[in-house]
Amino acid sequence: MKMQKSFDCVEMKNTIQAQPQQQWEALTESQIRTEIQEHQATSDDEVAKWWRSVRATKQRP
Repeated sequence: MKMQKSFDCVEMKNTIQAQPQQQWEALTESQIRTEIQEHQATSDDEVAKWWRSVRATKQRP
């Protein structure tokens, strides 16, 4: 007998992945790239912070 799950991780993953797709479907590739760069420059997300630190290291003389 199968146990009924209260949480479906595959459904959650699909929902999360669909969000950017819906936001970007009307944008050109260049506009999408600009949106991502702006997000990386201003976000408090850990990945964005890491990316800024990597870029800052590469830009040092």
